[in-house]
Amino acid sequence: MLPDAAVLIQHLLVIAMVVVAPVWDRMATRDLKTSADPNVKRRYYRITSIVLWTASAVACLAVGGYSALSRVGRITADAPWLPSGGRGADLVQGAIIGMLVVLVVPAAMARWIPKIRARTTKAFKSLAFFLPTTRNERVWWAIVSVSAGVCEEIIFRGFLLRYLHTAPWHLSLAWAVAVAAAIFGLQHLYQGVAGVAQITAMGVVFCIIFLMTGNLLVPMLLHTVIDLRVLLLLEPAPASP
Repeated sequence: MLPDAAVLIQHLLVIAMVVVAPVWDRMATRDLKTSADPNVKRRYYRITSIVLWTASAVACLAVGGYSALSRVGRITADAPWLPSGGRGADLVQGAIIGMLVVLVVPAAMARWIPKIRARTTKAFKSLAFFLPTTRNERVWWAIVSVSAGVCEEIIFRGFLLRYLHTAPWHLSLAWAVAVAAAIFGLQHLYQGVAGVAQITAMGVVFCIIFLMTGNLLVPMLLHTVIDLRVLLLLEPAPASP
């Protein structure tokens, strides 16, 4: 691909992420909240998965392949604020274990402890319009979770960090991490202001893990597990007679 064409595609992809995606999300959320048609939710899951894989393929194409996305993840002199060596490895391992304990263990406990499950169901009440209910929706949720875990890390950690830190914007790595995390958070407007803030903070953590490992695989696995935990937290609705 010609350099000018590649840069143009990168610009268009970022515009789609910053402008088009939030607008579409707002419209889709309105449909999810107002429609009683069960096909609306499944269609949302299906379209989300298709869009994520398409966008990640475009991101890889625009930078010369998946391997090019990991180059910005190497620890360099651009990131003196990142701990390195043994201390850095300990920090990464601690972050991974901490996220798994805080997010996954309560989900597993909710599976078998009715009181915890009741509190969890109440906490998710505001997102009931979006979360899976039937067994078929749970299958689609698993597909969406894997798609988001893989593709959003390619798009927001791999592509967007590279786009902001190297060509064409040349932001410092700290600013690139902050902006990429903020854009990632804005993709989750359906969760409200508190949800966006939480997702933004999680985006920063994923960025740092990516930078310190130089590998997208670790944040991909974490992201996927965090999304899949919903299937542990919520029981499927009984089948209709």
